[in-house]
Amino acid sequence: MTLPTRPNDQTTLTLSVNWTASTDTNYTPSADGTQSLETGDNFNQLWEPDIRLVYFLNVDRAFKMPDFWPFYGRELKVKQAFRLDNDLDLQFKSGTQTLSNATLPQSGSNTYALRNQLSYNVLDNVKINFGIEQRLYNNLYANDAINQSGNYYSFKISLGVEATF
Repeated sequence: MTLPTRPNDQTTLTLSVNWTASTDTNYTPSADGTQSLETGDNFNQLWEPDIRLVYFLNVDRAFKMPDFWPFYGRELKVKQAFRLDNDLDLQFKSGTQTLSNATLPQSGSNTYALRNQLSYNVLDNVKINFGIEQRLYNNLYANDAINQSGNYYSFKISLGVEATF
């Protein structure tokens, strides 16, 4: 989807979702080895919604220089590009395991990732990249299993320069 903007810039918004589910069934051979006995099921599902917002601005203009020495009607050409990416990725995992003798407690975790990336063309062949990534991991059932909160947070900053010759 492209939102209405000026002719020299663009804004796009992308929404997507992915869902998967699977069941694994475990079998064990019987004592005499003549047949397989079902010993349990392991059910897992994963939701992954994603939101992406991209803003792009392109400046390609010629400015007329003043009419005095040394310019006299010359033009200054400016060609620059500015791009800002915002990604929000979510991941929701859950699962249960049923064995023949007992049912294990439900397991699950959530991961939230927010990435902001900025790129700016200083000149035609020189681009500056700046990025910030934040990630939060939350294990919903860690407190029951290992008596810990199960929350982890990470923060990453990156800066780079790209030049082409």
